[in-house]
Amino acid sequence: MWRDARGVEWAWVTPHSFRKTVATLVERERGMAAASSQMGHAGEAVTAKHYVQKRDRAADVTDVLERLSGRVES
Repeated sequence: MWRDARGVEWAWVTPHSFRKTVATLVERERGMAAASSQMGHAGEAVTAKHYVQKRDRAADVTDVLERLSGRVES
């Protein structure tokens, strides 16, 4: 059924890659606890390590780091 549902265009999608996509989407929108629960994991560690895609960019914390320069008042 899975192969029929995804068709030729989505042949690269596997059940595991789909689960990883779901886990990442839920984590981004609702947090790691929600993603872990959706995956059926007992804790967040497995979800974070194996299912949720790592962020390729850090949050912009320029305003915080500029305090170190002494040029910006807190």
